[in-house]
Amino acid sequence: MPDTPRVSLRRATAADSRRLWEIRNEESVRRVSLDTAPIPLEQHERWFAARLTAPAAPIFIVSAAEAGDVGYVRFDAAPGELHVSIALTPHVRGRGLGPAALRAALAALDAGERQEPVVALVHRDNAPSLAAFARAGFVTRGERRVRGTSVVVLAWPPARVLLVADGGPAVGLGHLGRVLALADALDAEGAWAGVVAPPAGAFRARVEARGRTAITLEGWPAWDDAALARVQAAAHEAGATTLVVDSYRASDAALERWRAAGLTLIAFDDLAASPSPCHVVIDPSPAAAAVARASRHGDTRFLLGPAYAPLRPEFGTPPVRKTREHVETVVLTLGGGEVPGLTQPLLDALDAAPGDFVVDALVGPFADPAPLAAVVARCRRAVRIHHDPPDVRALFVEADLAVSAAGQTLFELAWAGCPTVAIAVADNQRANLAGFAARGTVRAVESPGAIDFGARLTRAVADLLADGEARRAMTAAGQRLVDGAGARRVAEAALGREVAA
Repeated sequence: MPDTPRVSLRRATAADSRRLWEIRNEESVRRVSLDTAPIPLEQHERWFAARLTAPAAPIFIVSAAEAGDVGYVRFDAAPGELHVSIALTPHVRGRGLGPAALRAALAALDAGERQEPVVALVHRDNAPSLAAFARAGFVTRGERRVRGTSVVVLAWPPARVLLVADGGPAVGLGHLGRVLALADALDAEGAWAGVVAPPAGAFRARVEARGRTAITLEGWPAWDDAALARVQAAAHEAGATTLVVDSYRASDAALERWRAAGLTLIAFDDLAASPSPCHVVIDPSPAAAAVARASRHGDTRFLLGPAYAPLRPEFGTPPVRKTREHVETVVLTLGGGEVPGLTQPLLDALDAAPGDFVVDALVGPFADPAPLAAVVARCRRAVRIHHDPPDVRALFVEADLAVSAAGQTLFELAWAGCPTVAIAVADNQRANLAGFAARGTVRAVESPGAIDFGARLTRAVADLLADGEARRAMTAAGQRLVDGAGARRVAEAALGREVAA
């Protein structure tokens, strides 16, 4: 993460009047202002003298090391809100001083007893200013018409949350997918949500594709002591008071250090291996309520069961679907990462199943599609390969049947009402698989490494191909279980609100 430029602020005094007038009248500043006309010096001095007597709407002079006074951050009272604007002299722009000055000014403002929300109004085509406010932590809240011009409204949110997740070829997409869904919901609730990401690669691309703020840490996702210390520093720099963690590699010792640093801790935990040091724990698995839980500090709030499954915004109200008598499409998905040695037996089993259905084979963002393509070339059945498809929702809604790993994808398939044959491809998926099977949304096929696995999978698929009533019952069970509102419920809990499951 790059160093934050050093700036200092002081409140404007009468001696700053002419310098502020010069900056405000500079051509590049006027061009992006709501009022582009030059301001006469006499008019400015009358206004400025009056403003110095309004402490609730201060003007701060921005100074930078070795550059002196380089601009200002100005607050203006408006009905129900406080408007903020910033102007810097041309020779210091592009150095990251704008976001640093905005954060410093907001910290100084929040030291008082401000009640109104802080809002910035920025021209749509003023890309540098939009980027500066976004980097400072402002959240876009639509557009307004001001003096006949459309401007973007950016708000300084009441809560700031940093989210950290595991992910990659060996780990898959589940952890990252959950925190991105939660980040979407936090944003919708008016909070700032930043997601820790590496400088480049599939992990970061996933964060940016969801439109989320990426907080860059070299080498992420890493869970050694040095990386975890950088996470804490990143939370402090971003002004985040809440940290959301989703990884099996987040140790209790790290969680305790973060808690001792004053962070509110929220963690996804479907193992319950030890008493939790966190303030909020989420386990969306269907069997979560049956697992004994303990709080290390006696203040943990547990959000248990599929009502708290964070799904992406496009997985909202479950769709209305009809069960076709003849299965036309089967989705095959093993999650976001690599599952070595399983592709061949799965496709062989589907090849051996009766019927003339087409297979839509999904390859996650952290997996290489080349091995699948080599296997598909030998299949008798039509197989369409989708590498990191942009619209998974449509594929799940349109499919008549799915064969899936037993991770987070089962929640999306249940929401879609897609009958599923499910396989635990990792030990940490076994409880999830058992819970979904007990609720009637999946048919479980155990022991994928056993010699008779392919034959058992073929039988399970064949049974559902021939039984429309069973598929209809699985559709109803899945959509009763997962309603798509889990991310909103978790976001409300993260913001300290009451949650109705």
